[in-house]
Amino acid sequence: MDRASHRPRHHARGKGLSSVPAGRSTCRHRREGIRMPARDTSALVGVWQCWGQRDVQQMGRAEILQELAVFNGSIRFLPLDKSILALFTAFAKQRPLSEEFQPGVAEEYEEGSLRPLQLIGQMLQVLVLGSLLFIALLASLAESLARRCFLGEAASSARQQSSVRRFAEKASRRGPRALVHHPEGHNWIGGLDMIWTSPPMVRRVKPHLQQICEVKTGDRLVSVGDEPTESLEREEVLKLLSGRPSGLNFMSGE
Repeated sequence: MDRASHRPRHHARGKGLSSVPAGRSTCRHRREGIRMPARDTSALVGVWQCWGQRDVQQMGRAEILQELAVFNGSIRFLPLDKSILALFTAFAKQRPLSEEFQPGVAEEYEEGSLRPLQLIGQMLQVLVLGSLLFIALLASLAESLARRCFLGEAASSARQQSSVRRFAEKASRRGPRALVHHPEGHNWIGGLDMIWTSPPMVRRVKPHLQQICEVKTGDRLVSVGDEPTESLEREEVLKLLSGRPSGLNFMSGE
């Protein structure tokens, strides 16, 4: 494929790309690195990479993205906790690569709070086009990757937590309600109508919750507390929700 076709899209809501030398490398043939720190909890933390001996601190966002469009090395992401890893993994699964680029592409999604996520070779070029790598590197600028925490701040009252537990226990006893286009079914959980896809998806939000939380229709429940949900079955998610959920973390499904 012509490299020119790999030019990445530019994000309309950018504020610039910040980078700080990390002095660590995750590439076999690279000895310098950069780390892009998070501005808030929605950002992916500990992303680094380099290009030869170039000073990436002096490179602008557009220049970095142009380099990524033709880059043929590897990039490793080091999330600081499981919930951030869950965000990235869930988002990646919503952006499948075309079959043309599947063979020979290495992909690792490793569990653990300090284990790496690695993308190698051709995948990088495709991901730039698909916006996945773009969003991972510029997560602090990407609203679509923002983590929405239900039961956090305004919605963190004991009453709301009790409601989530009660509805989860009820859903576990009664089973999923049928949906025509979703064989997994759905249940109401504390004011959120959840479809039991993997990860679970918000179908509807009660009006009173729309005033106190940012969760929207189509958002995905990517973790309960620090436990990722993308590989869990319905009953496993309900078990987490029936416990003492410290937070329900959602990611935009767009």
